[in-house]
Amino acid sequence: MVKRNTQEYLILALSAFASSTILIFAFIRYIREDWLIAIVDSAIALGMGMVFVYTYKTHRIKIPSIALSIFSAVAVTISIHIKGVDNVYWIYPAIVAAYYLLECHWASLLALLTMSFLAPVLYGELGFISFIAVLTTIFMTSIFGFFFSKSVREQHQKLSELATRDSLTSAGNRRAMDNRLQGVIAGQTRKASKVSLVLLDLDYFKKINDEYGHIIGDQVLINIVKIIEGRIRITDALYRFGGEEFVIVPLELDLEDAGKLAEQIRILVENNVLVPENPVTISLGVAEYQRDETSEKWLSRADEALYRAKSSGRNCVCLAD
Repeated sequence: MVKRNTQEYLILALSAFASSTILIFAFIRYIREDWLIAIVDSAIALGMGMVFVYTYKTHRIKIPSIALSIFSAVAVTISIHIKGVDNVYWIYPAIVAAYYLLECHWASLLALLTMSFLAPVLYGELGFISFIAVLTTIFMTSIFGFFFSKSVREQHQKLSELATRDSLTSAGNRRAMDNRLQGVIAGQTRKASKVSLVLLDLDYFKKINDEYGHIIGDQVLINIVKIIEGRIRITDALYRFGGEEFVIVPLELDLEDAGKLAEQIRILVENNVLVPENPVTISLGVAEYQRDETSEKWLSRADEALYRAKSSGRNCVCLAD
């Protein structure tokens, strides 16, 4: 069962509440023969209901977030144009919701457009002083929403990076690697293609730590990551598997091409002077994904190839069967 996140729950709650509540108002207005606003309410309730169904079934939030924000802004605008300024207070939750659901700049644009459509009505019915007061409070709400949303998103991004990045080397960590491999395998069930992974290990790394200290050892790991990231493509991914072991997941490379990439990386590391008078080398094992195997099995085959590379004298590349 797919776990729903906070934003998904919010979309479901808002769309369900709005749909049911507005539908009740629509029913009352049909009884009162207030046909225009009843039709508008019915259309908005239907739209909100469609957002709920789509989100509930697909677990996707991008399109529902946009739709819910637009529905809310349109509903407020139409309501004020038809029923008058007594409904102006609905604009505040609509703005706050937009800043939570959308990127800050899109939410600001939606708020600006909403106010542009509402300004003539508000000015005409409220008078200058009241119009300025409403405009000021809406502006203040938008400013608060903008900076609060921006702060929350920045904090979320930092927490995400901390949760998926190795603190020393800034390569992806084990959790990020597991997610990537699961994603690759899931993609293979939809559209099979050649994909391989490279497992590498620094040769005699313990000796480097013993002779030069852990500070130098840490710097070697950092530099190894820089060398690898300078060679792989932006679509490829590098993860620290543990200790001095790393995993490269280059997309759409068969066993032979991934082996060539591994050999190029091996040569780059060997030719870089990472520790004076003590050449640093790596051993690499390469495995191509086989149909229906798990990520554990895939990694295990790469590990077996790496073990053969170690047994063959190190500083070499071995391909899995």
